[in-house]
Amino acid sequence: MVWSPANNCGVSVDCMIADKIPMPTPTISDGRDPAELITTAIDEVLRLAATWLAWDGRAVYGDGNVWTPAKALRRVADHLLDHLAEVEAMLEGLPAIPDTWHGRTVTLEADWARFTEVDLDEAKSRLRRLGQLWQARLITLDGAALDAKRGDAWTIRQIAWHLVDIVYYARQVGDLTHHAAVSSEDAAFVFSEWDRRARAGDVEGLLSLYTADAVLESPLIPRILDRASGVLRGRDQIRPFFEAGTRARPEELVRWHRSGHYHFDGRTLIWEYPRLTPDGDQLDLVEVMELTGREIDRHRTYWGWVGTPLLSRDHPG
Repeated sequence: MVWSPANNCGVSVDCMIADKIPMPTPTISDGRDPAELITTAIDEVLRLAATWLAWDGRAVYGDGNVWTPAKALRRVADHLLDHLAEVEAMLEGLPAIPDTWHGRTVTLEADWARFTEVDLDEAKSRLRRLGQLWQARLITLDGAALDAKRGDAWTIRQIAWHLVDIVYYARQVGDLTHHAAVSSEDAAFVFSEWDRRARAGDVEGLLSLYTADAVLESPLIPRILDRASGVLRGRDQIRPFFEAGTRARPEELVRWHRSGHYHFDGRTLIWEYPRLTPDGDQLDLVEVMELTGREIDRHRTYWGWVGTPLLSRDHPG
């Protein structure tokens, strides 16, 4: 099968016959990095997959098909690989490999396998490497190459944006958090230890509270690391942020005052450093952490009006 517009995902066998998913042309409405979008989608797939350790072996029925953890991850990996091969063939003018995917219409014997910690680790290694391959390819293409039209086919940018839909497969299995083993004692431990270690400037101690591939999001990240994105992935990226944040901490506004109360729903831990303290105003923050046992898998920090001016690049410090 020679590559042609008819074989692009907009009307391909894989996307519309094998998977029965209508895929309208993506709308390109802003300048976000397509590689970053793919990485973010992979992160979300793996976030959901982390909850599948509680899967009880019973299939999930959704959108006309039977789903299991292994099947969802198979489809995610196949989708990333299929379109990467498509893009490489397009760029090199090579004939595409004939499309014989069965997609989600079949459930393989292997799809019924138990989903263990090792399976999750293997999925992380596989999907993150596929994401890196996409990033390595897309970073070599300028805007003109990303948006070059080839007949009625999607552009490479549109193909990349379409890959955000890989999250669809993971959502068919869903978030099994309510089965996950994160106890109230685990939440209390993180609530206490994160604050204690942050106060002490114990960077290594803080990092040990995070999973190896944790995701941290904060509006302070672009400010002190001089980067466009406010998202860090993995301890190696998070460490410099904690080190710089500890050095540049505005002590007059960081009082570490908390009410002692927090919210925990079995997965997500939330607490506040409120503006008003017995000693005056402090940096007002809300910490939101998704836990896996006693480790933080995802961490998001939200700033209030007292702290927001510090985020300006024009602010001294």
